[in-house]
Amino acid sequence: MKHIKGLDTLRAIAVLIVIIEHWGPDFNAETQPIQYFIKQYFVPTGVFGVDLFFVLSGFLITAILLKAKSENKAENNLRVIKNFFVRRTLRIFPIYYLTLLVLMLIKYQFPYLTDHIIWYLTYRSDILFFEKNDWGAIPHTWSLAVEEQFYLLWPWLIIYIRDRYLKYVFGGGILIAIITGYITTVVLGKGNYPILVFNCMAGFGIGGAYAYAKRNEANCKKFEKALFYLFIPTLIVYCHWNYTHDSFWGATTFLFRIVDSIISLQLIVFVMNNKNAFIQKYILENRVLNFIGKISYGIYLYHLILQPIYDGYIGRLVGRHMSLQGTLNNYYVSYFIKLELVIGVSWLSYSLIEKPIMNYKKRFKYNISNSK
Repeated sequence: MKHIKGLDTLRAIAVLIVIIEHWGPDFNAETQPIQYFIKQYFVPTGVFGVDLFFVLSGFLITAILLKAKSENKAENNLRVIKNFFVRRTLRIFPIYYLTLLVLMLIKYQFPYLTDHIIWYLTYRSDILFFEKNDWGAIPHTWSLAVEEQFYLLWPWLIIYIRDRYLKYVFGGGILIAIITGYITTVVLGKGNYPILVFNCMAGFGIGGAYAYAKRNEANCKKFEKALFYLFIPTLIVYCHWNYTHDSFWGATTFLFRIVDSIISLQLIVFVMNNKNAFIQKYILENRVLNFIGKISYGIYLYHLILQPIYDGYIGRLVGRHMSLQGTLNNYYVSYFIKLELVIGVSWLSYSLIEKPIMNYKKRFKYNISNSK
């Protein structure tokens, strides 16, 4: 699938939403009413940002696998899946495991991380947090664990199930998410922990369904029309949940990932079909947003690790040099420095580690018949 800059913009938006969720700012409704209003009503939650990533993954991974399936004979199915795993490994593993190694060496959040390192090494931190009912160390890795578990399952389904039956795979994924979401949040009472891969299958399934529909122009138009009609009431529900917080929220919270996923897919459809030159040039192909989207994996991985490291360093620095207190303790100055820091580290990570390693993906093409 060709590179689409607008999807990089969506990645940038998703990761920036997550940062705002984790870092703030948190405004006081009485003393900062304007800022509070803007954040409360116009900035989505960090959970939405993660669900947007899931839908993007479902869409792109399914599109890649369907294309590979159509280009190769059935006897090459295993090689296609093998190449998929190798390519994902080259993209995801290097900086993840390097980060874990560095954190172990500096005794980050010691001894929790050391005591539970096997969970992180095997991409099962989501299960750890679910079982402990606690976010533990480097909590944002739960979504990376979910992604990896999705990668282990999805290619087998897409490659080996006949195309005419794939709609049941996508529908089944959405149904599983609804059922397990209800069990997790209502039956088990873990409202903050619908974080297992089964709970997140709605995003992958909805994104995959769109990739499947796009193979046929007529079917794609029908799909997009139906999605739009579903999007309007879904957006109303989303706004009701986030802006009123009444009893309706408690009764339906298990559906929030479905709601997030429908809205996220509508954003993807908008990007894929946009014909407005202004929006295309200044938003979807905005160089800053495209750049942030390109390095968004590193930004997501590092942002919640660098924040406490930076805050701890500044705290010690101010302790030794009280004259710096007014500047370094300024919330907005600190926020800007941390943002620049995480972007800089992520850019270096992408340039020096990720991109060179990704060059090896060329050796593992999906079109086996054209590979040397």
